[in-house]
Amino acid sequence: MKTRWNGFLLALVVLAGLGIYVWLWQIGNYAHRLKANATSSGYTHFQNGEWELAIKDFTEAIRLGRRDSKGYYNRAGVFLQKGEWEHAITDYTEAIRLNPRSAVSFENRAVAYFNKGDFNKAISDCDQALQLDPARAGTYRQRGLSFAKATQWDKAINDYTKALSFSPKHALTYLQRGFAYYMQTNLDKATQDLDEAIRINPTDAAAYDVRGLCYGQNGHLDNAISDFGEAIRLNPTNSSTYYGHRGHTLCLATQWDQAIHDFTEAIRLDPTYAWAFSERGYANSKKGLWGQAITDCTSAMRLDPRTSGAVNGLAWLRATCPDASFRDGREAVSLAGKACELTKWNTWYCIGTLAAAYAEAGDFEQAVKFQEKAMKMEEVPEIERTRAQQRLQLYSQHQAYHETDVGSANGTVLTPVEP
Repeated sequence: MKTRWNGFLLALVVLAGLGIYVWLWQIGNYAHRLKANATSSGYTHFQNGEWELAIKDFTEAIRLGRRDSKGYYNRAGVFLQKGEWEHAITDYTEAIRLNPRSAVSFENRAVAYFNKGDFNKAISDCDQALQLDPARAGTYRQRGLSFAKATQWDKAINDYTKALSFSPKHALTYLQRGFAYYMQTNLDKATQDLDEAIRINPTDAAAYDVRGLCYGQNGHLDNAISDFGEAIRLNPTNSSTYYGHRGHTLCLATQWDQAIHDFTEAIRLDPTYAWAFSERGYANSKKGLWGQAITDCTSAMRLDPRTSGAVNGLAWLRATCPDASFRDGREAVSLAGKACELTKWNTWYCIGTLAAAYAEAGDFEQAVKFQEKAMKMEEVPEIERTRAQQRLQLYSQHQAYHETDVGSANGTVLTPVEP
């Protein structure tokens, strides 16, 4: 009898345990379904660009599955789209803690660090991602971008090349590598890459723009103007940079009216475009519109006090303007000294401007000193070296230099074009 009773109790215990197991399984299954529903809803809101609703859904998915990295990964993706880099980094960091072998989490956190301006951390995360998955073209591309931002062009080119070995038809990577070659002044290789980028994606305005920069650097001004025009046609609403680049090229072609038109259009599209004000100031000076030139340079300096081209351009005007009423030697010396500081005393034409400023101020000893310093720099073009020698002779004879050939490309040099 006792044995039967014990057996009965054991059966009850087993049945109770089984019931609890089923109950717990049902609860777990229900929670899993709730999390799946929240995740699915989050994806839908994400695809529709409904960021706040997506964040709410992914937050609920995290609450229902705290040990699951996917919720943090998904929510981080929303923060990335919103440009909330710190929040994205925090969520990707938690996703990595929960799943330290997720290469894509490291890559995406690198994107957040990149956009935050922390390029070293972006590079480090890309390194981690590539250790986990050495065949990720996107990671090589992202690390290449980070190296490019750090002006480590050789490393950037190596990474873009590696990315292309895994994804050989990726137009954007050809564009990015072409730009890196352009920054190294390897114009032939840059043009080849940009040709390929355009062949793969003939509607990419940026590829035409960078190829235009290459043509302009090579002296093929008509080709450059054509490419900038195509970039403007393809992306007319976001083309302030393209108008600026075309305006610069038109200046090189001494087409001052057309250049002023393009700079004016660039400024209309982006009223904070300091470089365009500076370049329009140069073009106005070449038309003899000294007052407008000074106004433009002053506007550029107000928008960005570190715009060396505007500072140098205004210094040159104050030192060498054909109209004596616009000349001011003391102000020219002050401005030219600032331009030299901004360019770390390694830009020959800024040092040449300082020499002209000292001559206008009557300090010919300093004028000769800085003119000779400028002429010793290796990167001075031969035609400019000849003009610099002529100015040096004037300073040696205690004469200031004043421009007389309005409308030519002589005189102060255009600021190198902004990429």
